[in-house]
Amino acid sequence: MRILVDEMYDGLDIKLQDELKKELQGYAEYTISSVRKLRNSGEKMHSDYSILKHIDLNKNILITRDKENILACEENEMPYIHLGENPDIKDVVKKIREIHIILMKNSK
Repeated sequence: MRILVDEMYDGLDIKLQDELKKELQGYAEYTISSVRKLRNSGEKMHSDYSILKHIDLNKNILITRDKENILACEENEMPYIHLGENPDIKDVVKKIREIHIILMKNSK
């Protein structure tokens, strides 16, 4: 499962990777990246459109609180996780587990 962390949560990708390794050992493989890191590596991700195009092409789950991105994900049936301003890492892991189960059911 691939997860993209929006730029307002920069650094969450590292915390999340560590927490998922502890919480979900052997449960699923996760690749977590952030918009800022992809942008710094040369990816063209300066607009919401580019971010949404990236998550669609790469089958990512977007973690965001950006209302426009949330609406676009809903309109285009792209998976996302809507978080508040200061998310608890345990709550984020729980939401990832929930969406993973939903995606697994839908892929059958």
